[in-house]
Amino acid sequence: TNQGALQLGIDFKIDRDGNVFIPRSDGVIIKYFRAQVQQFRLGGFPPGQEPNGGQSLTLDEDPIGRAIYITNRDTRTVHELTLGGTFDANFQALDEAIFSSLGGVASNPAQQLLYVASGNALFVIQK
Repeated sequence: TNQGALQLGIDFKIDRDGNVFIPRSDGVIIKYFRAQVQQFRLGGFPPGQEPNGGQSLTLDEDPIGRAIYITNRDTRTVHELTLGGTFDANFQALDEAIFSSLGGVASNPAQQLLYVASGNALFVIQK
């Protein structure tokens, strides 16, 4: 592995196929498979709404959901991407203070729900 590329790593997740996804604090997501860097680029985001950092990454591998979620406390945003890195949606609270302590995300694709932890609260978002 390239340790320099991982120094900015903020989280990591491994999918059921063995792909490792590592989001970095500079907004880049690195994808590895069998210790080899794989092509992975973010795309399709509206200008100024790219995930330029974050605190956590969640993989939703459910056949209905199939998404990557990145929480970004600085922009108070939950970014939803396809597993290929393409923009799908951004979620923000009308009252930005609610997401000032964004933590993790869990999804329930069958019911089109996101569960978002922020501070000592858990929010449910209907997609």
